[in-house]
Amino acid sequence: IYKYNYKDIARQSFIMLLNNVYIFIIILLLVIILSYLLSYIILSPINKLNSMLEKISLDTLDKRFFMRYCPIDEISILGNTFNKMLERIENLIDETIRYNMMQQKLESEKKDAEIIALQSQINPHFLYNTLDTITYMVMGNKTSEAVNMINSLSNLFRFGIGKQEIMVAIGEEIQYARTYAEIMSVRYSNNITFNWNVDKSILHYKTIKLILQPLIENSIYHGIKQKGGKGTINVSCIDNKDSILISVNDDGLGMCSNELTELKNNLVNKSSRSKIGLYNVFSRLCLHFGDRFVFDMESEYGVGTTVYINIPKIE
Repeated sequence: IYKYNYKDIARQSFIMLLNNVYIFIIILLLVIILSYLLSYIILSPINKLNSMLEKISLDTLDKRFFMRYCPIDEISILGNTFNKMLERIENLIDETIRYNMMQQKLESEKKDAEIIALQSQINPHFLYNTLDTITYMVMGNKTSEAVNMINSLSNLFRFGIGKQEIMVAIGEEIQYARTYAEIMSVRYSNNITFNWNVDKSILHYKTIKLILQPLIENSIYHGIKQKGGKGTINVSCIDNKDSILISVNDDGLGMCSNELTELKNNLVNKSSRSKIGLYNVFSRLCLHFGDRFVFDMESEYGVGTTVYINIPKIE
């Protein structure tokens, strides 16, 4: 028979259980700490990569993923891959920019070539008739008139053919148009009157070369000549705040509304070139100014026609 104290045994068992609980809590805390550290080691570079991916832009392409110490090789490989991806993106952007610059340069050169080609078509169609008129002047002993007309014709071709630039000062364009008007006035025995309304403050601004002469020529051949060869042409070039408004008005035959609508549609759709001068001017304006200009016409049969051109101010 063995006799023992139950309370002592219970107390010892409780102390042992309490010690085990402490050990369990310590182990649990260690596990939690280790789990946090491990997750931080893994997630920190991944979160950094994710943040860099979200913030990728042209301003941040020069930044690279870098970790001083990364115990997981896969994350290091992922970071290196990310850096290589940024380098490829930079190279692609550089190539794209260079390609776009080349395309823009080629398109600009092509546009300029088209404009110059169209300008070359404006060689005056009146050359034969003008020379014929000079011949009759010489035969009629009108020597001084013939000399003046030859000088005007020389100036006309010096401006129209001698210079290959696309843009000229409005003052030069007005001077060329006036020279053309003088020749046409002599050809039509001064039956055509020209009125000029030019704002001197805009003469230094630039415009496309040879836009007034075709409009005046169109007014003569398709307006005044069709009404008997006698009439008035009003040429206006005025300041319109941020733009320049050019207009050519005649009191020639004019057009009915259906004919005017058809002409406008043909110009926009480039489906007809019956009026070469108008088509040429409109095409060159489109090539150079894009949608930054206005080209419009008003006409009434038996009254006359007005062509309006509104272009931006270019120093």
